[in-house]
Amino acid sequence: MTFFRSLLILIAAIALLLVPYSFGHALSNHHTNPVITGSIALVVLVSLVFLLTRRRGHADSARH
Repeated sequence: MTFFRSLLILIAAIALLLVPYSFGHALSNHHTNPVITGSIALVVLVSLVFLLTRRRGHADSARH
C-alpha cells in the first residue's frame, strides 16, 4: 500500500468519525456550524471512497 493511499484511508477514517458527531451535536444543540462541518466531512468521505475504490487504469484492466 502506498503512502498516498494510506493517507487517504486515514483521512476517510477521521471524516467517518466526524460526520455522526457533527450532525448529532447540531441536532442536540440547534447549531448550524456542525451541520456545515458534517456536510463537508460527508463530501470528503464520499470523494475519498470513490478515489480508493476506482480502478488504477489500463495497466490493471489489461491483466484480467
